[in-house]
Amino acid sequence: MNSVITTIFCYVADFLKAISWEENCQCQMTHAEVITTGHTAMRYFGGNLESARSFLKEHGYIPKMLSKSRLNRRLHSIPSFFWNFVIENLASMMDPDSVFSS
Repeated sequence: MNSVITTIFCYVADFLKAISWEENCQCQMTHAEVITTGHTAMRYFGGNLESARSFLKEHGYIPKMLSKSRLNRRLHSIPSFFWNFVIENLASMMDPDSVFSS
């Protein structure tokens, strides 16, 4: 699970950098952290954002985690085309028979 969460974050951060996605300097969490939290909720917690949020904060993945309400607003501000692209690519990348199972 550790390597998968880290890989998700790195993949998303690299993709955002490649498309020159602008970050607001006042944000406590980057878009990559927000997207990683949403994807972790979907993948490991049955879509339960609060469980993923507390897990990632408690285990030190994202120490400056937003409140539940603010995180939800940030997740909903991400365009749907982006979610479709990320989810499709991460799903193919995270195949159970991939290198992570070794």
